[in-house]
Amino acid sequence: MENLEIYVYLSILVSAIAAYVTARYGRKHYNKALAGSFFVVAVVTVLTIESLHGLGLINNYITWIAILAITVVLFIFSRIGTYVVAWFGFTVIVGAVLVLVGMEMGLEALGFMSLAGIVITILLRKHLITITVGLLSAYFIVLILTEVIFLVDPAAAVAQLSESWSLLQLASLALLAFGVYFQYALHEKVFGAKKAPAEVSGTEE
Repeated sequence: MENLEIYVYLSILVSAIAAYVTARYGRKHYNKALAGSFFVVAVVTVLTIESLHGLGLINNYITWIAILAITVVLFIFSRIGTYVVAWFGFTVIVGAVLVLVGMEMGLEALGFMSLAGIVITILLRKHLITITVGLLSAYFIVLILTEVIFLVDPAAAVAQLSESWSLLQLASLALLAFGVYFQYALHEKVFGAKKAPAEVSGTEE
């Protein structure tokens, strides 16, 4: 139990640092933010699995080679990867809407979904990085919230994660939405560069 708490506290600390760095520098250094975010999530996941099940992942060199390899790929091909993930995500969303309206899934529906995903990705291409950074930074906050609940009451944390539309899930959705909103509306207000004294006082005659 002691080791479990140590892992959880370490995960909270790492997630908090990652949330701040991603929220502040993610858009300017997107490839680093994306690769770093994956690395942090992977490490936190390994720590969590190790603390719960003790599978020896920490001492398995294959685990760390795989994590580092994927991190490098994301660092090099971050923008291409973002477009692919966005296309896939929008395609899934369109498919979910089609199912809700009662359309049967077939080749025509799959073709429409794929085409719609491409069109939406192209239309939102200038916003993909901002949206991704907002979601990533917020995701770390969600991790922290989940880990805090786990520390207080592990059974309640498991129940909140397994139940549909639980309070934790609703809070997570709200945090993800706020993360995107923060990048658009509050990033410059919170992290904007301070003006030099000459700029503050004004130099216009």
